[in-house]
Amino acid sequence: MVADDSPNFRRTICAYLSGLPGVRVVGEAADGEEAVLVCAATKPDVVLLDLVMPRGGGSGAALRIKSVPGAPRVILLSLLGQRELAHAARTTGADGFVCKADIDTRLVEALGVGACDEWSGGSHAKEQ
Repeated sequence: MVADDSPNFRRTICAYLSGLPGVRVVGEAADGEEAVLVCAATKPDVVLLDLVMPRGGGSGAALRIKSVPGAPRVILLSLLGQRELAHAARTTGADGFVCKADIDTRLVEALGVGACDEWSGGSHAKEQ
């Protein structure tokens, strides 16, 4: 599932993800509240959440999504720097983060596509 308030970004990421083997985009959302609702309805394995969105944003959505038993992996996305994203991931319970500036080289790794079933982390894992 992809949640971002930019329709162009959502369309681009969804098209990219749909071209990856073993990946199916099951839903889209334009704000934090919609992300929570779409996640509950579609039960995705992974949720990509823009950190800065209207109506609760990615932080609020991540907190709510991760509070449900059996919650999907949540990866935060943002144009903010790595330090801010790491802090947001830590405080929201997100499983990781990818800076949008690095999305072309880091997203596949963050999703674990073609590597293994579990996300291995890497440079975008939550800082301990």
